[in-house]
Amino acid sequence: MKGITHSLGGVMSGVALVACSTPDLTTIEGIGTAVGAIGIATLGSLLPDIDHQHSTISKKFRLLSFLYRIVSVLGKAFRLDVFEHRGVMHTLLVPIILLISSFVVKDATIRYLLIAGLVGYLSHIILDGFNPMGVPLFSPFYNLKIRFLPKKICVRTGSASELLVGSVLLLGIFLVGKPIIQMLYTNISYYLT
Repeated sequence: MKGITHSLGGVMSGVALVACSTPDLTTIEGIGTAVGAIGIATLGSLLPDIDHQHSTISKKFRLLSFLYRIVSVLGKAFRLDVFEHRGVMHTLLVPIILLISSFVVKDATIRYLLIAGLVGYLSHIILDGFNPMGVPLFSPFYNLKIRFLPKKICVRTGSASELLVGSVLLLGIFLVGKPIIQMLYTNISYYLT
């Protein structure tokens, strides 16, 4: 999938998180938490592709991409191919780390933002699971790449079916997010006047 589709998946997952567990949108802190959660979910939805040098996130966060490439080169030196594209970054490892971190962290806002990153990250993995290449969810314990659809009807990157997926995500953002956006708009304009 392209970066824009993953971004839409991240926004959708962030909006859904805020809709399901709405922070108090009548306070500045609640508004900041909601906006931050949507932003972090979007960032989380792009993070798995840091393992691809030409991805949207690699272009935006060049230092992080460079550091990941160093780790990848070191991995190759030890004959570890898990740092290649759709390797370790497309497994459940990072989501599990985020989940465990959310239990360890005491601050409720940080915990909420970690969960936002988690749902965004998972949106990426789920969307890539509809691609013919699949995802190695359980690697290194189970190296088979998993697809959620038969290969013949999978969503190919840049295809009309990816455009359809993006359109459905965009529609979902508006449907799920409309009440949140209205509430944010009302409360932000109250604070600005």
